[in-house]
Amino acid sequence: SLLIMGINGVDAWVGFTTFLVGFSFAFGGAVKNAFENFLFLLGGHPFDVGDKIFLGGTKRYEVKRVALQTMELDHFGELRVVQNSSVRAIEPLVNLSRSKSHWVACDYLVDARSVTDEFLENVKADMALFLEKDPETYQQEFRIDSYEFAPPEKIKLHLVLTMRFSLEYLIRSRLAHSKAGIAFAQSLHKNGAKYSTVLQFSEDVGFMAVR
Repeated sequence: SLLIMGINGVDAWVGFTTFLVGFSFAFGGAVKNAFENFLFLLGGHPFDVGDKIFLGGTKRYEVKRVALQTMELDHFGELRVVQNSSVRAIEPLVNLSRSKSHWVACDYLVDARSVTDEFLENVKADMALFLEKDPETYQQEFRIDSYEFAPPEKIKLHLVLTMRFSLEYLIRSRLAHSKAGIAFAQSLHKNGAKYSTVLQFSEDVGFMAVR
């Protein structure tokens, strides 16, 4: 039929395929990126306008506008326009507005020789009593890890506990975090935790003077 119309079929096919190859080189990446953004926003639906989110575990944003290629994020009054492809690549992405709770940690470094099984049990009992007094803020489950050592002869006591509200309420979280950290420090001190500091080190005799 093409020959009847005076069109060379081979030439037409070569021209058409050349056009497709050129189109794919010019717009293939953009089309692929737009399709992936579509799946990310509508298929995954990770957030809505107005949601508070954490990106990469470091910065907190409020979602102001969402389009296919870009989105607007408010970081405490600083408005940023970012590519959705960049947001897709960041891990983790946490939606604070949809979260029901969040965890925090408190770390203290003490002399390893003061940390015994009895010491840890007493500190755990103190922290359990502290959490019971404010059940609307803190969940009752918590843990205290004591496996990370640091020179000279120090051990890090790592308290992990969970708040009963989202990190969207940042000020409330920081106040509750500080309150728990103070209670943890008071319990450590009450139960005999010590932190000796190095005053001098003699390379000749090979010992450290501490207090």
